[in-house]
Amino acid sequence: TKKNSETCAFDGGFATPITTQTADALPILACNLMPNFDCLVIVASCNKEVAKICDNLRFFASPNNINVAALPNPDCYFFSNDTQSQHSSSCRINTIGEVMVAKQSLGLRKMIVVASGNALAFKTTPEEFLREHFVCVKVNEDLLIDDLCKMLAKMGYEREDNAENCGSFSVKGDVVRIANKADTGIHIDFFGDIVERIKVYSLRDYVNFTSDQVDFATIFPISESVVCEETQQNFKNNCVD
Repeated sequence: TKKNSETCAFDGGFATPITTQTADALPILACNLMPNFDCLVIVASCNKEVAKICDNLRFFASPNNINVAALPNPDCYFFSNDTQSQHSSSCRINTIGEVMVAKQSLGLRKMIVVASGNALAFKTTPEEFLREHFVCVKVNEDLLIDDLCKMLAKMGYEREDNAENCGSFSVKGDVVRIANKADTGIHIDFFGDIVERIKVYSLRDYVNFTSDQVDFATIFPISESVVCEETQQNFKNNCVD
């Protein structure tokens, strides 16, 4: 797409060109389109333009309860998911997972994704497989801390003393912290085997929370390459000597 001239919004495989005189007008147009879409994808020319559009979109989208997420270019070879940086990998898998959840919400959660063509073309985990490998923790639900730890380990998270780095989690008494994104993590307070409180905390300032209590938290695998018994068995079955 041409910078500052034409950007395409994709929905269900159909592309609609949005012609603007300046990229600053795009967020207003995108938000005006949202009543007709559950999920809108804006294709930009590069990561720099993706970041700019996202910043402008959040200003207009937040009052309308529209989630805005970026899908960055993978900073690795096209054929290899394993060489991505933790930041890029976390951002991509969370955006892909949030799109999946938005599709399942039947219009209750609306979302705008901004990505480049390269980011959209990169191979990723099938939706059917990802749907079976994420965790949704809700306030007042029965959940054993040990069971949660096992699920996190299967999704690629590593247990540490303090969950300060993306891809780690910690357990201290009845408190579980999960660093599931590049800049924020999830703080879960348990009362016995019941989830009592869920909050979001900043990885930059470990003691400060970025929001009030939330009703639920969705946790996705740490990367698009989910290593578990099923994927290991698939590799063994398809491996050629």
